[in-house]
Amino acid sequence: MWVIGNYVITTTTFIRASAFIISSLLAVDHIKRRGLDPAILYNTGFAAIISGIFGSHMLVVLLNLRSYLKHPIDIFALGRGGFSAYGALLFAGIGAYIYLRIKRLSVNTIGDLLAPYAALALAIARISCFIGGCCYGKEAACGIWGPVMKKILIPTQLISSLALLLIFVALRLLQERPHKDGQVLYLLFVLYGIKRFLIEFWRGDTHQFLWGLTLFQCFSILLIGFACVQLMRLQKKARPTKK
Repeated sequence: MWVIGNYVITTTTFIRASAFIISSLLAVDHIKRRGLDPAILYNTGFAAIISGIFGSHMLVVLLNLRSYLKHPIDIFALGRGGFSAYGALLFAGIGAYIYLRIKRLSVNTIGDLLAPYAALALAIARISCFIGGCCYGKEAACGIWGPVMKKILIPTQLISSLALLLIFVALRLLQERPHKDGQVLYLLFVLYGIKRFLIEFWRGDTHQFLWGLTLFQCFSILLIGFACVQLMRLQKKARPTKK
């Protein structure tokens, strides 16, 4: 924790801010090398990050509504509480989509450029979950000591972070190969959905919601299904071009 004047910056806030800054700088460099105006990224990224922060926090609030109703002022404290990657991903996508539609820019084209860096940002942000003690795994004989829960737990936060880093690498490799507009973006949705569906079996902070699955596993199925439909639609389109 750092105190700067009247402001207190927690370690988790610092890590999440770093996730955005690092991924944005890499994305800007990528866009410049493609000969595009980086203002596209700045504006789209701004819309996405504001929407993502709001969405991440509000989903946490909704899933822990009873606790927040006891301390309603915390509902407006965006820097507190856990981190919902699904809330961030969903609302960031909505924010970016609305901006791109207003500016009449191709959602698939810009989405392809930004998708890998979204995965990287989430990978870094997940480290803050490990430090903060949220999104923890189940108790296990072999794992990592969780200082918040005071138990040995499966380090689901770090496993998620590593998986997202691998997704970032895979998407960057696809970016450099011939592909159709939208393939990188929708592959992000597929890979993230699969990752989250599997990691939920090890999570210790989620509960069964439907048919023995957690709420986030149900979200994952919907996300994977939507992305697969979009990828099949793209397959019927024109020959791919290298981006």
